[in-house]
Amino acid sequence: KMGGEQDPSRVGAVWFNHPVHKIRAEDFGCGKEWIDTIMSPALIINEAHVRHNVETIIKMVGGPDRWRPHLKTTKMKWVWKILLEAGVRNFKVATTKEAEVMIQLVNEIKSFKDTVDVLVAYPLVGPNLRALGRLTQTPGARQVKLSVLVECDQAIDDVVALDCGIGVFIDINPGMDRTGHPFGEPVWTRLEDGCKVNQGFLKLIDRARSMDLFRGVHYYEGHISECVAASGITEGELKAKLKARKERCFKNYEELRKIICMCFLTYIQSQGMTEEFVQFMAGNTDVVLVPEVITSGTPGFTHALEYDLVIDLWGKIMETPRWGKFLDVKPENLIGVHRVSPGTVVFHDWRGERQNPGLGLKPAAVIMARVVSNPREGVVTLDCGSKAIAAEAGDPAGYVIGYPELAAMSCSEEHLPCSIVKMETNKRQEEFRMPRGEVCFVVPEHICPTVNLADEVLVIPEGSSEIEVRRVDARGHHLRLEDIQV
Repeated sequence: KMGGEQDPSRVGAVWFNHPVHKIRAEDFGCGKEWIDTIMSPALIINEAHVRHNVETIIKMVGGPDRWRPHLKTTKMKWVWKILLEAGVRNFKVATTKEAEVMIQLVNEIKSFKDTVDVLVAYPLVGPNLRALGRLTQTPGARQVKLSVLVECDQAIDDVVALDCGIGVFIDINPGMDRTGHPFGEPVWTRLEDGCKVNQGFLKLIDRARSMDLFRGVHYYEGHISECVAASGITEGELKAKLKARKERCFKNYEELRKIICMCFLTYIQSQGMTEEFVQFMAGNTDVVLVPEVITSGTPGFTHALEYDLVIDLWGKIMETPRWGKFLDVKPENLIGVHRVSPGTVVFHDWRGERQNPGLGLKPAAVIMARVVSNPREGVVTLDCGSKAIAAEAGDPAGYVIGYPELAAMSCSEEHLPCSIVKMETNKRQEEFRMPRGEVCFVVPEHICPTVNLADEVLVIPEGSSEIEVRRVDARGHHLRLEDIQV
């Protein structure tokens, strides 16, 4: 018997029904003649929705320079070109394949002269790190500034051994316990403002700076990712959930601020009366303590925008009893820029809608599927199983546009059975049938791995009645170093 337990917070509600940004099946080709020529399952992308989401996020964060989108979601050159056209120049990727495709894109746009900054937001080791070094020799690489995450001395040594201009971001574990330098190592020091800080982390920064490798600090609080919107939730409950998540994020940012504050204090204590120190104290310098701080993917970026890390850090330093009254340091000398890094927002998905409701984003990528069976009363089966839609985020794996009474059960490889849930608008649940062959459009719960399942996608270009088939350029991983052509 197919089907597992469904998350009740996702079931029985109408989603993506905002009066201004309401999503319809027609947005993805429903009713068009060409839909009958497309085999299912198929990943369909609405270009107009992509552009809308990019414009919405840039406006929300205050400009393209504040955004370092993660490209693991989108994986396609044509989408990345939209980001470049919108003024975005800083990106995160997860794989050397994604980094290679961005380098290729920059090289292909002959009129593009700017430098693009790409952080491989992953602790690469062994041949994977050597592959990143090999990418610096590929056509177009001179226009791409590459860096990688490090969390220990050995990782810095490995980057130094490449000797190819790759920089490093010091990765901090904010409590997610996935990667990063731990807070909890036993070697700590206590400085004058009563805060304690991990000496190992400070030494990593000093070492990377001394080797001219240091690009900044990476602090991904992805463990604070709970959804706040839910089926049947009241406005008061939603506000309470948002407030609680915001408080958790702010507590994390305060810990980050303490760490960077300690970086500042140890810096000025170690300098002595050098000319650089005197000019830094007077605010007459181009020296920046931390060139960039990167936080916050899709779940927390709205809270990060509310927390002014730079001004908060500057204020705390200026309040320091021993140093503050002698300082005239400018905030921009402490942190060059604080960027947020949501990537899912470009395509938007069901989980993103529940994590950050009301942002005005539109699902841009959906799975087109067909009904293949009515195995019993109250169940219909679609042909988009776990080889077409990501299933790792639990059940339901997706939301069927226009059919809120359908609740996806556990996927098998090629099947997505859906139960019929009771709703006020559904008076005849036991007699509900969807005819065999009926076309449906499913918004994935998690779009990032869904995109990686497809070799090609169907694109509905903005302002055109024609459809296009486009490759998922950065799908998968490199296998061999020689696959990277230099």
